[in-house]
Amino acid sequence: MLGLRGEQGKFGRLEPRPTAIGLLVSGRLEKGVFAVEWTQEFREPRHIRPYLDNGYLLTEINRLLWVDKGGKIIDSYTHPFFAFLHTVSLNSTRKKALVVSSGYDAVFEIDLQTKAETFHWFAWEHGFNPDEEGVWLAVSEENYSRYTKEGKKALKIGPSDYGEQGVLTARRSAHPNVGVYDSFEEEKSIVISIGHKGSLYRIGLSDEKTQLVSEFLSPMPHGLFRFEDGWVINDTTKGEWWQMDASFMPKHRYSFRTLGGKVSECGDAEWIQQVVPVGESLALALDANRGLIAIDLGKKRYTTYRPDENWCIQDALEVVS
Repeated sequence: MLGLRGEQGKFGRLEPRPTAIGLLVSGRLEKGVFAVEWTQEFREPRHIRPYLDNGYLLTEINRLLWVDKGGKIIDSYTHPFFAFLHTVSLNSTRKKALVVSSGYDAVFEIDLQTKAETFHWFAWEHGFNPDEEGVWLAVSEENYSRYTKEGKKALKIGPSDYGEQGVLTARRSAHPNVGVYDSFEEEKSIVISIGHKGSLYRIGLSDEKTQLVSEFLSPMPHGLFRFEDGWVINDTTKGEWWQMDASFMPKHRYSFRTLGGKVSECGDAEWIQQVVPVGESLALALDANRGLIAIDLGKKRYTTYRPDENWCIQDALEVVS
């Protein structure tokens, strides 16, 4: 089971932990198991996207990596406020990448050619303040000074004070965990998921205007994708996958809660990390408590595949040979 529920109801860790070594894995689904072809070690990799003709963009704990199809690093992208990185999304020109830095409640756009930051959004500057302990979080000295003068209990956040994991998960005020370009808005805006609230927000790339667009999900949703004429997203802790229209109104729900094969120690807990659409009628669900579930949406059938029981699978994509 992924995640810990803190004293205040949030999912996340209350104490620091060592950075874990994870894997990029290539393999095949066959005969009820995931057959491994090769693995490469990385420091907490979480999200992967195809990039150009010869590789992928992969988020590591505090770096965005460009790796080839064998997992070898071609180039890397860093930023002082990259920490506990989650998703990466490419714009239509494939020249810019949107990176979600959950460790600092932030989202950044990076020019992949110059490596320069072209946009940033900190949740603390857009309504997600103070935290649940009443502390006002600030990145800039200007905001920190203003909060202090107003008599507020304030904390200035700097990368040198927190490192590659950023602020502890349960202490973040927002915990954004997915961000994508909004193609319905001609990529003039982005859509992000706020993990602690289970809500979706649209953010303007020119003015940082932040607008609530959905709040029907439970805390810690994952896997927001453009799909057909709308969107899909996982209600992770409810064990559900939702299809939504272009305005984020729910249309269809697929529930995993009644499926067999869940590890008994998990009890009633559910954790659907991702559901990855494959073609028009297939999808692959990454179920932390059951394994990999291949779904035929048209025939309404599914097959479960068992990966290594020590793995905590974060993301997947189809590799076309």
